[in-house]
Amino acid sequence: PPSKAKIKDGVIAIVGGEGAVVTGGSQSDSPFSEPPAFASDNIARALLDAAEDENVKAIVFRVDSPGGSPTASDQIWRAVERAKEKGKPVVVSMGSLAASGGYYVSTGADVILANRSTITGSIGIFGGKFAIEGTANKLGVTFDTVSVGGEFANAYGAAPFNQAQEAEVKAQLKRGYDRFLTLVGEGRHMTYDQVHEIARGRVWSGAQGKENGLVDEIGGFMTAITKAQELAGMDTSHLPVLAYYPQ
Repeated sequence: PPSKAKIKDGVIAIVGGEGAVVTGGSQSDSPFSEPPAFASDNIARALLDAAEDENVKAIVFRVDSPGGSPTASDQIWRAVERAKEKGKPVVVSMGSLAASGGYYVSTGADVILANRSTITGSIGIFGGKFAIEGTANKLGVTFDTVSVGGEFANAYGAAPFNQAQEAEVKAQLKRGYDRFLTLVGEGRHMTYDQVHEIARGRVWSGAQGKENGLVDEIGGFMTAITKAQELAGMDTSHLPVLAYYPQ
C-alpha cells in the first residue's frame, strides 16, 4: 500500500465504466447476464465520493461507452459538475468508444483526451416504437384497448402514433436534443449553431474530434493521468498514487 507521505502529496482518482449507460446501480436481475458497468447511480456516486476525498487532487474519468439512457447520462454529467464545484479538475480519457451518451457524460470535463481511433460524437437522440398492429392482424391477432389518462396514455401501444402523439414524441426528442447541444456548447465553449454543425447524430474519430473541437488532445490513459497532475499543480516527474472508485 502507498505510504502516508505519498498520499499526502496527492492522489489521482480513477473513475470509469465500460458498456451502455443505464439508470440505477450495477446489479443484474439475471444470472445469465453481466451486471452493467456504466450504471448511473454507481458512476455518479464514485465521482462524488472522489470529489469529497480531501486526498484526491484530480479525477481521471475513463469513458468507454456507446451511450444509452438520457436520464442516466444527465445524472453522471451533473456529478462531473459537482466534482468541479468541489475544486477537483476532471480529465476524461476516452477509450475505444465514447459516443452519444458516452459523449454526454464527458462534455463537462475540464479536458477531454481521446485516442486517434476513438469513436466519438454521435451527438443526437432518437425514439419511436414498433407499431406491430398491422402485422399482427395479418396473423389473425387483434388488439382491444382500454385507455385512461388522455391522448398520450396509449401512445406506446401496438398501433401507429396518431397525429397528436407523433407531434408530442417529436417535441420530446427536440427537447432532449436541445439540452444535449446546450450542454456540449457550455462544456466546449461553442454556440448552439456551432455544435449543431458537428452534431445531428454524426460519428467522428478521435482525430476528427480534435479538429472540430469535441476533443482537446490526442492521448491515452497515462497521458490523461499526467494532464490531471498538471491541472492539480502536482509534480509530474513521477506516477502519482492512484485511487480507484468505486472502491
